[in-house]
Amino acid sequence: MTKAQLAGYFYEIVIKHLLDKNGFKQLTKKDYPEIILNENGEIAGRGSNHQIDYTGVYTQTLPFIYPLRLLAECKLWEKKISKSFIREYLGVYKDISENYFSNPSNTHGGRSNNQRFIDVAIIFAANGFDQHAEELAWAHGINLVSHYGIKPLFDIINRIRTCADSLITRYGEQYDYSMYRKALSTGDFRNLNNLHPEIQSFYDELIRELSRIKFLIATTEHGRIINLVSTDEFPIELFNTTDIEENCTINYNDHESETSNSTNFYLQFLDPRYSNRKFYFNASKKMLQNGFKTRDRDIRINQKQKYFTKLTIYITINDISRIITVKPNYENVIPLGE
Repeated sequence: MTKAQLAGYFYEIVIKHLLDKNGFKQLTKKDYPEIILNENGEIAGRGSNHQIDYTGVYTQTLPFIYPLRLLAECKLWEKKISKSFIREYLGVYKDISENYFSNPSNTHGGRSNNQRFIDVAIIFAANGFDQHAEELAWAHGINLVSHYGIKPLFDIINRIRTCADSLITRYGEQYDYSMYRKALSTGDFRNLNNLHPEIQSFYDELIRELSRIKFLIATTEHGRIINLVSTDEFPIELFNTTDIEENCTINYNDHESETSNSTNFYLQFLDPRYSNRKFYFNASKKMLQNGFKTRDRDIRINQKQKYFTKLTIYITINDISRIITVKPNYENVIPLGE
């Protein structure tokens, strides 16, 4: 296993912990042997078995539809994901989803009649996607989340790479690292012999950092997924008596010296009590391809209005699951970040 592959495993663990905080439950062979075929997370497809980085169900059920099952790939690559990987993943996703029709009786690892899902395809990428990948994924209903340059995750991703480098230097590429992957995923280190002294401290620090991160999944009115990431507390007080907040805006932020020459957007609430809190996300290449940063302010506002008119967020507030909406106001506010 290379350093990049091991770092990729650790990135999967980061996504797993963040999704667990947002109402998802990872499926395991122990709890779902009819779905997860082995410890590698393989799932039976119509024509073959497939390994998926994270398979989880949304624990909140919605009216009139089967439970949502997330089929997530998590990629910490040095380069942006291209359309060739989207093609590959599309075939895997379709083969798994079509297994209902070819194997309804749960023979040879298929799904049983009493367990059905709405499958949701998603790819998380630490370094983002190129434009052709985004276009192909959008055409086939695959959700993409880019963490490229997202400030709250930048230190964590660097820490992942440092730990992977330390392990590869000590044990080499031929070592079986699956035990570390499992221990870091569960937090259970009891079965590890001769524990690398950095692993426990790496895990403890990782969990501390992840506990500070707010990782919210929002949907635009056009159906695009927006992953809001922050170390600031979400201002739930604004939603005590309403499900809609319009006193907010979306700005963009350049932080080239800090996070690899990237441009991120952020949601910002304009109430003076919360105006210093920023919830970062990446926009699609389609929005940025026409030189967004260099356009006049009015043109930038028009583009933001086109892509970010309304964001719907599923969130738990005071132990109650809520669906809240933010409607950014671009016209009647003083820009705070542009």
